[in-house]
Amino acid sequence: MSLIEVKEESFSLEISDISTLFTEHEEIYSKTFNLTKRSFNSMKELKNLRGGYLVKILIGTDLTGIFTVSYTDSKYAELGDLFRISNKLTRPIFSIALSRGCSSVLELMDISGIYSFHNRYSTKLILDADFYQVEAYKRNISLILFNIVILLPLEVVNRNLIIKIKALLFI
Repeated sequence: MSLIEVKEESFSLEISDISTLFTEHEEIYSKTFNLTKRSFNSMKELKNLRGGYLVKILIGTDLTGIFTVSYTDSKYAELGDLFRISNKLTRPIFSIALSRGCSSVLELMDISGIYSFHNRYSTKLILDADFYQVEAYKRNISLILFNIVILLPLEVVNRNLIIKIKALLFI
């Protein structure tokens, strides 16, 4: 049962309680994230304990994508579990649906914002959905010689290699 339905020209959204993810979509959720029964039950317990909303993206009557927004504290919620079910859901439609769905959920939850710990494959999708990046995961490059770790003046941020000039000046 949907709490809210949002209709756009090329898609519609159905927003329901997050528990419906685990009752109606267990098989596809487990398959998409390669979860064992134990892992699935752990995620189910965590998400149901936190509470939140499941947003289904439909094109026509076909379910094409899903994402969740779950409570973390009284001010913010976490965007998660983004996955595309059908090739009908293009990246531009997905990002618009993500933006509209998050806006609708923000009103439902009465919170200040939504954040995401997305992976490198979804960075562009998240940014296209009107999120902005506050921080990025930085991976430092190191070299190991004879069990000695040598930190190089290189970082990888959002799949881009960055040379740390300041570090080179002091070497």
